[in-house]
This record gives sequence, C-alpha cells and structure tokens, in this order.
Amino acid sequence: MSSVDPGMSSGGAAGGRRTWLIAVAGQVAVFGLVVGLLDRTATTSAAARIQRTLDIVTAMRTRRITGAVRAELAGYAEHAAAGGRPAVYFFLVATGLFTCVTALLWRGSRRGKAAGLLLAGMLTPPYLGGLTALALTGPPADASVARSPEARDFLELAVPDWYTPAHAAVLGAAAMAHLVTVFLLTRPATTGWRPAPVSRAARTILVHLPLAGANVAVLNFVAIGQAERMARETVRGPDGEQYAGVGEFYMEQATKVAWNFAVLFAAAAAVTLVLAAVARRAGVSAPLLVAHGVAGLPYLLLLVAAAPASPFMLSGASGEPVPEVLHSGPAWYMPAVVTLTSLAAVAFIAGQVLLIRGTAGRKGKPGTALAFAGSGPGSGTG
Repeated sequence: MSSVDPGMSSGGAAGGRRTWLIAVAGQVAVFGLVVGLLDRTATTSAAARIQRTLDIVTAMRTRRITGAVRAELAGYAEHAAAGGRPAVYFFLVATGLFTCVTALLWRGSRRGKAAGLLLAGMLTPPYLGGLTALALTGPPADASVARSPEARDFLELAVPDWYTPAHAAVLGAAAMAHLVTVFLLTRPATTGWRPAPVSRAARTILVHLPLAGANVAVLNFVAIGQAERMARETVRGPDGEQYAGVGEFYMEQATKVAWNFAVLFAAAAAVTLVLAAVARRAGVSAPLLVAHGVAGLPYLLLLVAAAPASPFMLSGASGEPVPEVLHSGPAWYMPAVVTLTSLAAVAFIAGQVLLIRGTAGRKGKPGTALAFAGSGPGSGTG
C-alpha cells in the first residue's frame, strides 16, 4: 500500500492555493498590460499610416493640405497618448485594490480573509463597469478628435481595422477571467474558508435594513402630495400671477421617479432578505461574503443617491416658473431623507463589520462544517 506524506499533500494544496490568490491581482495587471500594448501599437500604426498618406498626397499633388491640417495630424500621437491614459490609470488602480484582496487572503486571520472575500465582491461591479466603459469608448484617438473636416477624413482611415475587435476581445477576456477568479475564491480549496455561524446582531441588522427603503419610498410620495397641495395654495395666493401654473407636469415626473426609487429599493430589500436567510441557514460562507460585497456597493450608492437625485431634483422643475416648493420639496423632506439614508448606510456598514467580526473565535462543533480550515496551531486568529 502506498502512503502519501501529509506534509507534501498540504504543501501542494497550499502552493495551488497561493497560485490562485496571486491570480486575483496578477490577471488584472496582465490584461492591463495587454490593453496598453494594443493602444500603443494601434497609435503607432495609425500615426505611420497618416504620415504615409500625407506623403503620397503631397507627392501626387492630388489634394491641397493646409498647414493647420498638417499640424493637427502631426499631433495625432499626442492626442492618442492622452486618450489612452484613462485605461492605464484604471488598470493601475484596479491592480492595487486587488493586491489588497490578495494580501488579506494570503496569510490573513479569519477576519482578514472574511474582509478579503467581502472586498473582492465589492470591487467586482466597478471593475466590470470600468471594463465595459473602456470597451465603449473606442480607440485612444479617432476621428472625433479632429477639428477640421480634412483632418477627420485622414483619421477615419488611420485606426487599424484589427484594433476594435482585438480590444473588445481582450476586455471580454478580462471580464471572464475576473468572474472565474471570483468564483474560485468562493471554493474552500482556494482560500481555505469554511462557513462560520452568523452573529445575531448582524442578522438582525440585515433583516431590518429593507425598512429604510420602504421609509424613503413613503417619504417620497408623502412629500410629493404635500408639495402639490402647497403649490396650488401658492398659485391661488396674492403672488400667484408670477407663476406659469401649478406644475402638474413636474409632479407627474416626480411621481414616476418616486416609483422608480420604490422599485429599486424593493429589489434591494429582496436581495438583502435572501442573503440574511442564507446566512441564518448556512452560516457565513465564502459565497455569502462575496455576494454581500457585490450587492453592498450598489446598495450604498442607492442610499447616497436618494437625496441628491430625489424625485423633486429629477422632475425638471428647478429653475422653472413654478412654486419653489416643487424645486426641492417641503422644508422637512430633504433633512428627513438625508437622516434616514445616512442611518441606513451606517447600519449597513455596521452589519458588514459584524459579519466579519463574527467569523473569528466562533468555530463549529467537531464533525460540523462550521470550522475555519487550518485553524490549528500556528494559524492566525482575529
């Protein structure tokens, strides 16, 4: 009978685990380098093509090119270099942030690894959104940078035909690689994570968070109704002649925006309740932490946007000849929404902190899955 050395087995598992953890930030850096090389190659090729076309036109004298057009075309490389900088900055920032994720997961305590999984999920929506934005922006410099029609004719033929499909393919591959990496992070073999019981305080906060969205929706509709009544009284008053009307159109728009917010908060409430139910049933698992991160950032952005993007602000009434109450709502409305959303954001962040803190020092009973892998002597504890 053959025997397997436990040290070699654990060493091989640790080596494979570290390889995948390196891939968290490494694949971001690699794809960023590839995108940068594509932009650089396309820019160099386009500049050379422009120069060849200018030389041919000048030699054959088939078209008169002014000095201004020549100067504009000569500055193409500079425009292209400036146009490619957002992609460079994006990948540099993303690499730095995912390096933090790798550091937390590499040799961190149980709390550190929980924070790393949560951060990995939280960074996923902006990273995928950034990749999508880069895919939609096109080449670093195209015909849109031209100020004259003559220069635009040259630039339309300058960008290589292979650039757009190659650029889209690389960004699509970057998105797929990231999704695969995040999926692998949720597997115990990658991070060594095992489910831990969720604390009662964290579960209580998650269950009650949907009330914030419901309260904001109620405040919106109550404020719209009160603002409409106040507007009618203002128009019927002694100063009513200075207004073009009560502003029914703007109140209709505000009502539509309020319903949109209600739908968004209802969707957020459904996601929050599902995550709370999963946490109560299965404990704090790696997929749950990543899912909390993925859903957490959009939820916080929704809370932040509830006040500055209120139904009154988006109705279009601001600056129009309608009663002032239609511009920002009743006097109590904005302070109430800001206070409510701020408390909800603080409660959500506190819930995430409690979710992470609850994973330390709460090992499962022997024979259960509620234990943290590798929690023997020499392992870190938070």
